[in-house]
Amino acid sequence: MTSIIIVAAGLSTRMGKDNKLLLPFLGKALYLHFLDAALKSRAGECILVTGHESDSIVAALGNRKVRVVHHPNYEHGLTSSIQAGVRSLHPDCKAFMIGLSDMPFVTTHHINTLIAAYEQGPKPSITMPLVNQKRSHPLLFDISFKGEILSHGQPNGCKEVVLNNKAVWQCIHFKEDFHQDVDTPEEYQVIRNTK
Repeated sequence: MTSIIIVAAGLSTRMGKDNKLLLPFLGKALYLHFLDAALKSRAGECILVTGHESDSIVAALGNRKVRVVHHPNYEHGLTSSIQAGVRSLHPDCKAFMIGLSDMPFVTTHHINTLIAAYEQGPKPSITMPLVNQKRSHPLLFDISFKGEILSHGQPNGCKEVVLNNKAVWQCIHFKEDFHQDVDTPEEYQVIRNTK
């Protein structure tokens, strides 16, 4: 079984006073675009990790069926939120995707393509998209990387884990440009004006 961890816990400090994940985009909160793509995918489970303004994040879910894991120590950084999700994986999980919820252009097709590539490729692997010839997100890890991620000490994500395991990279080329994330008011205006 493949699981998807959707991280929606951060402070979004670069956005200013607004929580970027709750900003409206195409009729719903920004973070729901990645979440909805994940829920419609082939993944066996979706875990939503909340932290900052958790009550508002959960309220925006409506009737969506997703397992919510609240991470009270979200201020410790992205890595700690990822680790909260990894600790909550189902025992039958064979691979897990880490999804950043500020990437609204990732679709179910992109997610399913990465899952299929992992399933058909060599194991263990870290499967990732290549967009415009650059590595992007979401990342799909074989379950064998669970321990390395849980022991990872850098606060800002799993970049070092990825770079330390180049021998098992599986890069999947995509023509569509879905790598745009939203961190600042200027980036939010850009996506509002382009879609």
